[in-house]
Amino acid sequence: SYSHKVADQEPLLFSGGLDRTIRAWRLPAAQDFAAYGTNLTMQTRILRAGTFVGHTDTVWCLHAHPHMPCLASASADGIIGLWSTRFDEIKQGASMQASLRLRDGGPASPDPAACAAWVPTEA
Repeated sequence: SYSHKVADQEPLLFSGGLDRTIRAWRLPAAQDFAAYGTNLTMQTRILRAGTFVGHTDTVWCLHAHPHMPCLASASADGIIGLWSTRFDEIKQGASMQASLRLRDGGPASPDPAACAAWVPTEA
């Protein structure tokens, strides 16, 4: 995994990487998790909350919105993706809610976005 962010509104951790997939993981309470347990396969199944599919190249950056259940992602495919992080909406193969392409792939295209971040504004 390359990047991760914890969403304040839900006990989830998000990771993304070379396989073009974003994964959501449940964050257990420390007393409920046996880091050195013998059944790691079962623990992984319990912790895995879902996957987000939609990028066609490496996921470089993830950033959870500080107040809303949204996740922004930046990928080598030139797309900034927006995803819902509502626990009841996370499922295997969840797709982007919205996206913005920052390059068209032509020879004069700028480099793809390497990072996505939410910027606070005055209300």
